[in-house]
Amino acid sequence: MVITQNPTLAPAVQKSKYEPKAQEADVNVSSDTVKDATTFLETFFKLYPTATEKELERMFPRKR
Repeated sequence: MVITQNPTLAPAVQKSKYEPKAQEADVNVSSDTVKDATTFLETFFKLYPTATEKELERMFPRKR
């Protein structure tokens, strides 16, 4: 083992002063759109783990 420099002291560990910004509501999206997206996601994640490929295709058809 080769030592290339002497050990140095590091500052004591301190708690971060970072505070996340408050999440703002997006006023560009209508409440109906949010409701539709929420319903879709809840349905999708309820069915996806146990559904077969044919069941997923029937529930969520691909747009061509």
